[in-house]
Amino acid sequence: MPRPSMAELIHVDGMQVVRLSNAEASAEVYLYGAHVTSYVRRGVPKLFLSDLAALDGSAPIRGGIPVCFPQFGKRGPMAVQHGFARRVVWELGGALDAATPSVVLRLPPGEHADWDYRLGCLLKVALEVDGTLVCHMTVHNEESERACSFSTALHAYFCTPDIEKTRISGLQGTTYIDQLAGGAVVEEYPDKVEFLSEVDRIYSGVPSKIMIECGDNLVSELELETFCDAIVWNPHVEKSRGMADLPDDAWKGFVCVEPAVAVQPVVLGAGEHWAAILRIR
Repeated sequence: MPRPSMAELIHVDGMQVVRLSNAEASAEVYLYGAHVTSYVRRGVPKLFLSDLAALDGSAPIRGGIPVCFPQFGKRGPMAVQHGFARRVVWELGGALDAATPSVVLRLPPGEHADWDYRLGCLLKVALEVDGTLVCHMTVHNEESERACSFSTALHAYFCTPDIEKTRISGLQGTTYIDQLAGGAVVEEYPDKVEFLSEVDRIYSGVPSKIMIECGDNLVSELELETFCDAIVWNPHVEKSRGMADLPDDAWKGFVCVEPAVAVQPVVLGAGEHWAAILRIR
């Protein structure tokens, strides 16, 4: 018999985790960081999670889908990398929906260093009937009078059998900021992005579909709504050696393709909303 749809809140080593599943797929979402740590479709893991990832709330989780908010990297006023959202415990935004199955998580209000705006943020994580993973992000400027700007990314780590045979397609004709070349702006002309050395790029004006391929196999297909940028990253050999929460050779088994709004921040007037969606097929 097909596995019934399910959404349940469990505890793993003292951490709150929402487990979602249906007949086609399963996912796990930590309330710490509203962080999707696992997505398995038809028995195949789609997201990479480091064997050395901190899963106790002591540090941001390495792997899965971290939420970078209210800034990406250091492209904003905050001194902390990627903002504060991935470093706090989010709240349940309502009852779990076992029928969908889905969960809505809400960023709790609070004081944060270098940030004095009131932004509400919700992340809905759901599994569609065919096993597609959906991350629906909404942001609300809760200020009564002043506008607010932010940048964001869903810093997704995807499993791949061999990074040196992995290709990203769908980005031809776009431009990117090469963060390994002092921020030089480059036009992407090859059909596919390759990973023969470290890659750290912010693509702008990206299409609504991006494919991750390895050899002749489609690893994952991303569908984007509203996200206009995408970061493509792999640390390769040297940078991996300097990352305490990543095994030295783990770079061979993942690639980051991150839907984002990073090049030009979103500006919301008082009371305005913004929404974006990532679907992983």
